[in-house]
Amino acid sequence: MKNIYYVLFFAGLCLSLQGCVYLAAPATTAVIGGAGLAIKGAELQSQIRRADAQEAIAASFENTWDASIAALLNLDIEVTLSERTARRNGGFIVGKTKETDVRVAIIRLTEKISEIGVSATHPGCLWASHDKALAKLIADKIGEEAQKQD
Repeated sequence: MKNIYYVLFFAGLCLSLQGCVYLAAPATTAVIGGAGLAIKGAELQSQIRRADAQEAIAASFENTWDASIAALLNLDIEVTLSERTARRNGGFIVGKTKETDVRVAIIRLTEKISEIGVSATHPGCLWASHDKALAKLIADKIGEEAQKQD
């Protein structure tokens, strides 16, 4: 008879723990999702720090985003990819010319200040060479375009 109590106790414990798991799952998912966004933001900041040119732009994220695309197109750089974070407060734009791959990472610092990092690389056999002058030119052009939009 004692064994049946142990079995019932164990079964009840398992069911109660399973119920807790179902109650905790949405909270756990939200935490993991938030961590994913934080990781994406940290990844963008890391890209900006490693970029060939970094600039703080006195414009909103939306204006900086639009200015970045306009600047690339004005410099005859084909935009091949643009991706924003889920919260739309960061993202990157990838462009290409015949000889150069361009990547612009953008994050919102405040409502009126955004930060960009521009990398311009020439693909090579073993490693890519960086064109810091082109990256600086693109960053300056983004700044000019952003000032026009404000």
